[in-house]
Amino acid sequence: MILALLVFFSLGLEREVRAQTSNPPPAVPHNDAAMRWWDALEPAQRVAALHGDTATPEQTAAAGNAYADLDMGTRGLANDAVDAINGNLPFSSVGGWWQSLECRFKRVAAGDGNTEDMASPFCAHYPGSGGTPLLGATEQDHVDRVGQALLGRMDPGVYPPDSAVAMRWWNALDPAQRVAAVHGDTATPEQSAAAERLYGDLDPETKGLVHRTATGFAPASPLTSVGAWWQLLDCRLKRVATGDGNTEDLNSPYCAFYPGSGGTPLLGAGEKAHVDRIGQALLDLMDPGVYPPDVLPAMRWWDALEPAQRVAAVHGDTATPEQITAAGSMYGDLDPETKRLANVTARDAYLQGGDSVGAWWQSLDCRLRRVA
Repeated sequence: MILALLVFFSLGLEREVRAQTSNPPPAVPHNDAAMRWWDALEPAQRVAALHGDTATPEQTAAAGNAYADLDMGTRGLANDAVDAINGNLPFSSVGGWWQSLECRFKRVAAGDGNTEDMASPFCAHYPGSGGTPLLGATEQDHVDRVGQALLGRMDPGVYPPDSAVAMRWWNALDPAQRVAAVHGDTATPEQSAAAERLYGDLDPETKGLVHRTATGFAPASPLTSVGAWWQLLDCRLKRVATGDGNTEDLNSPYCAFYPGSGGTPLLGAGEKAHVDRIGQALLDLMDPGVYPPDVLPAMRWWDALEPAQRVAAVHGDTATPEQITAAGSMYGDLDPETKRLANVTARDAYLQGGDSVGAWWQSLDCRLRRVA
């Protein structure tokens, strides 16, 4: 009886082992991006990407094969590696893809190893990124070739990508102003030669610098006038935007205020014309726009007054002959400085609230009643 049981269990175990060894491992799905990347690497680079320098002879033999010949286990590792190097994400350029990777995954992608090693020539940045160190020429050629294969591209793409705002601003400057905007007065001959070019001819590093510079003064939301944009900038950014330099210098004629802002000193006529031209290009406006903006309540109030009352409202009895002439005009004909005074005065006198003329009048003090 005992012998029969032993034979039964032995036969059962044998059948189980036979079943396990006869069933192949589960199939690993084909991954197009993984195949393109894998087959762009040399055999030694494939091994390094998956196993670094610790591969066993069996792993070396298995990982040296082309993607179509990989065993399921190695193919799974290759598929996982492509996920880790962002190979299944959409990128418009090799540079954009490369900059998405940390050091260790840059080495994996290039087949240089699978651990972080900042001494690796592949733990470097793509030209135009603004980072250091940059990829050397040989390393960039390899990154471009592997990246194009991975992303399914015919070329490396444009990196950094073009910026319409930066392009409009840059091409509105003359060559000397371009150099001053990004390098000030410390440009080397090489930097000057590179920065004098039109936007379409810039090398990646200079283009990246132009983008970062434009980001400093480009508005975050659309603006309808050059004056509104200019008043957002500090002295240094005003100089940068106009190509006057890249440091703060309060003696610069561009470290001044836009007419109608209420600040002093105001831009001179020549400087304002240049600011308007640059600002229109940057903001993509056909004209400088209205600054200060029209205020409907101020317009209604102003145009309801007689000329002498307008002068008295904003200047009292101390108006100069020039101020009298300027303030006697209708709202639509006011110069920017007088319009600003009209807007501010109307705001103080008429925006007190109230649902009737009587309630409004009672909300004013004696001075504002005289102004109104």
